[in-house]
Amino acid sequence: MAAGHSLGAVTLLRAELRRPGTFRALWVFEPVMVPPEMGADRAPSMLIEASRRRRVEFDSVDDAVGRFCSKPPYSQCQPEAVRAYVETGTYPLPDGRVRLSCSGEIEARIYESNERRPLDELAVLSCPVVVAAGAEIAMGNDIPPLVAPLIARALGNGRLQLFDGLTHFG
Repeated sequence: MAAGHSLGAVTLLRAELRRPGTFRALWVFEPVMVPPEMGADRAPSMLIEASRRRRVEFDSVDDAVGRFCSKPPYSQCQPEAVRAYVETGTYPLPDGRVRLSCSGEIEARIYESNERRPLDELAVLSCPVVVAAGAEIAMGNDIPPLVAPLIARALGNGRLQLFDGLTHFG
């Protein structure tokens, strides 16, 4: 069994497609699989551009936490969760500041690698898959909650699980 979120959820689905039987079951929260028929205007270009502009160095962990908590999407998250994210996702610099472990450029390239593929290819998956989604839309990002029901229907053995009050970050 494996669980994944967002692009991690896509990675699990594609791993099972590539090697059927890898997983006994999957639980995927809002996989970001944009089918080609949704059109180019649904491409994750906003995420790609934002990633490339992202600040990567901060005066301290507290500085980074404060910055992340001050604007969406992290402003909608519990401060303790943001702190855990920052503490595990940064490393110290010799001058005492901290740097994000994943640069904005690498993150942008990861988003760019998420090629569009038809959802009907998921029909061959035989392991049970729960496609979970939040019922709320965050930051105008309507792609994951709109696509989740389509993915669940396309799966050979899938079902949809909705969570009221949750956004893409749960």
